[in-house]
Amino acid sequence: NRGQFLEAIDHFDQALALLGVNENRGTVGNALHLGHAFITVFSNIYLPGMRRSRGEASERERDVFELRIDRARIQVTADPGRFLPDCLSGLHELRRVDHSSIEKLGWLYAAAGGLFSYAGILFGVSARFLDRGHEAINREDERELFFLGLMSFVHHLLSGDWDEDHEVDPALVAEALRHGQLWDVATYVGLEQNKLVHQGRFQEASQDLELLMKMQDLYAYDYARSTGLFSTALLRLEQGRLDEDLTTAEEYVASFDEPALNILGPGTKAQIQVRAGDFEGAHETLEREAALHESAGTLVPFHGNPAIRAHFELDVAELEAAVREERPADVRSLRRRAARSGSGSRTCTARSPRTASAPRTRARWPSFLCTNIPNASA
Repeated sequence: NRGQFLEAIDHFDQALALLGVNENRGTVGNALHLGHAFITVFSNIYLPGMRRSRGEASERERDVFELRIDRARIQVTADPGRFLPDCLSGLHELRRVDHSSIEKLGWLYAAAGGLFSYAGILFGVSARFLDRGHEAINREDERELFFLGLMSFVHHLLSGDWDEDHEVDPALVAEALRHGQLWDVATYVGLEQNKLVHQGRFQEASQDLELLMKMQDLYAYDYARSTGLFSTALLRLEQGRLDEDLTTAEEYVASFDEPALNILGPGTKAQIQVRAGDFEGAHETLEREAALHESAGTLVPFHGNPAIRAHFELDVAELEAAVREERPADVRSLRRRAARSGSGSRTCTARSPRTASAPRTRARWPSFLCTNIPNASA
């Protein structure tokens, strides 16, 4: 609960090893196990008639499932390369037990639903797990209700459904914080704040930001601080407060060790530099981001979004400059480059944001792009 995720993963690994969980099968063994787990999980989801009768979960097995859920939460940012394989491995183990014998079955299904959405590719599977979570959740337990609400919000946000109906009741958020669900609350508030900023709901986004800062002050929670810094940078970026924003982004870049957080920082800083007209600085920042990305290995798509958007904004801005300065050769090459990076910017969030009142409409581009794209294609 201090937000020291790299150290926490080591402790989770040790605890699972003490419970007899073997996760060191070698390269070939891990690949075979992952393939088997993939087949088993998807057959249980899509072919329920193939399920076999199973025995009741032991106390040890319940402890293992709970530890796996808690570890998966923090692997999203601290160890994304293991995130999806370990999630599949944990769900694979469910085949051994009668699901109804697991005390926190609703938590487990909800976690599977939200975490698959975070992977950015398995929204159909995610929706099925969340449906099961709604059936199994203990509706008298406010902690379970909030966790299900969080994971449902993650699913709808990342699959492109940004309707307000998927936001969690603020009273339930407050109760979750009172119960000590720091990771859950910081994750929900951070993602909601990001969505509110992109929707232009700046006042509500500022209220979320205040809650993140309060969590940092009260609990010395590093994850709330990192989420708060990123959220501050995003808010100032869309408000056009670029001088203040660059300072915030640089503080964020210098402060955290987790691979996914390291990738978020330079991407956001590059967006600020582009909008401030510092194209050379943006190129240098994106080169650093590319090196960090390569060294980090596998990341969930969400964390690459700022850099992908920054590449697109930079290409469009340089294309506009080439058109304005009448450099036809550069215009042709930059137009092709912007088309490529623009394609990446459309796919990086997996699906286009939409609301009930405006089905499948994209989130509005920042005004910077709205004014530059017509000029660049002239």
